[in-house]
Amino acid sequence: MRNFFSWFKEDKLLDPFIKAVVAHLWLVTIHPFADGNNRITRVIAEMQLSRTDETRQPFYSMSAQIRIKKA
Repeated sequence: MRNFFSWFKEDKLLDPFIKAVVAHLWLVTIHPFADGNNRITRVIAEMQLSRTDETRQPFYSMSAQIRIKKA
């Protein structure tokens, strides 16, 4: 986790969309918590996606999309 957060905070050169995907994959792969991994992973990915457009309102919500697809 220390390596992940270090990379997530510091790597500014990677394309922000690619970084969101890599962050999601990394957290899903290490599965650090007994419960809530999917929720935490989505929050981290959405946080990175919201940084791409530097506004407080994210342009895309993975959680909203998942909810739409479930229906």
